[in-house]
Amino acid sequence: MGYSFVVFADGCANLPQAMLEGIKLIPDEYLMEDVPQVYLGDVDHFDGKSFYDQLRSGKVAKTSLLNTHLFETHFRPELEQGNDIIYVSMSSGISGTYNAAKIAADELMEEFPGRFIHIVDSHGCGFGNGLLAVKAAALAKDGVDVKEAAAIVDDAVPHTCQYFTVDEKYAAIILGACPHKVAGLGDWSSLIEKCKQDPTMPMAFDARSISGELKVTKESFKTVLSQICSMLMEARKVA
Repeated sequence: MGYSFVVFADGCANLPQAMLEGIKLIPDEYLMEDVPQVYLGDVDHFDGKSFYDQLRSGKVAKTSLLNTHLFETHFRPELEQGNDIIYVSMSSGISGTYNAAKIAADELMEEFPGRFIHIVDSHGCGFGNGLLAVKAAALAKDGVDVKEAAAIVDDAVPHTCQYFTVDEKYAAIILGACPHKVAGLGDWSSLIEKCKQDPTMPMAFDARSISGELKVTKESFKTVLSQICSMLMEARKVA
């Protein structure tokens, strides 16, 4: 039995090849010292050490949002084959990619009135996005209707978290929406509480929007990063 709809993600999902079953990846482009680079999205074939070594050496990397034309180029062939689509996007609070995908989806659903495209605002950026895409692909493999699956994935959004690392080890965890128990991965709520209470564990910080919602946005992420940087600077002074 085939998949009941098509799942898209992009390089932001940071998924290994072993977890890409049923997921189509849209390449990300970035500049390293103004030299164009393409990240196809398969983290197994991304030289992370080389990338971060370049950043540590002072080189500057610049990213840009995935544009509407790019989404139309990838979505249209699936619609022409009669397939519906779910795309898991990075947080609308930190990138225009979500809005670009929404515009593409709205225009294409007018062009293909019998088809359905849902854009998931992941409220995050990273492997949590990938886990949402994996969940969507599993639903598609089980034959779940695309609209029902879209609602299920949206409901799963508040159960992801983000990680911030310094000097190749975890110094802190930045929490957007936090999961409780995750099948096969243990009880994350207890881990989070342990991080907040145990001084030997990475520190946990809540990233909250202006309204108080646990959500990773540009402002909430910036605020928490500022707190962490201040804390690290004070620790260095003491040392």
